[in-house]
Amino acid sequence: EEKKEKSERNFKILHEIYAIKTLNVIKKLGGIYYKIGQVLASRNDISPLIYQQKLAPLLDNVPSIPFIKIKSKINFLLDDFKIDEVAFASASIGQIHKGIYLNNNVILKILYPNIENQTKADLLVVKYWSKFAVKNLQNFIDAFAEITLNEFDFRNEANVYQLLGLKNNT
Repeated sequence: EEKKEKSERNFKILHEIYAIKTLNVIKKLGGIYYKIGQVLASRNDISPLIYQQKLAPLLDNVPSIPFIKIKSKINFLLDDFKIDEVAFASASIGQIHKGIYLNNNVILKILYPNIENQTKADLLVVKYWSKFAVKNLQNFIDAFAEITLNEFDFRNEANVYQLLGLKNNT
């Protein structure tokens, strides 16, 4: 019994240290690693409580990148749109900016530069790693990859809004 308690204390210390390191690595890597952190923060069936607590800021606090770094992706729009350079919201693959087009309030979802290719490459790494490290989560990781890649199809999102009869009121 004493051995078990000592082992649990040691794991608790290690989890404290590595939960913080995990958060820092996720912030450095960005992209889908934010999504992985969000999953770990929200799933008590696959993540110890300390990881859920330390990674919780990732659930609603993904930092945006400066507008100047994404401006080149939308230069062709700038003659027709007035765009607020401060992001309204941000996520793992892009950020949202408010704007005005033909005197109408609009939102623009702007993908981060090279994020689609980066995400595909990162997903290959995660899928390969998981085959050896967490075999019992393979189906979950495959589903995660499919859902993540579907996020790049904004037409699908627009179709969902249309089907639901929703309209954006910014």
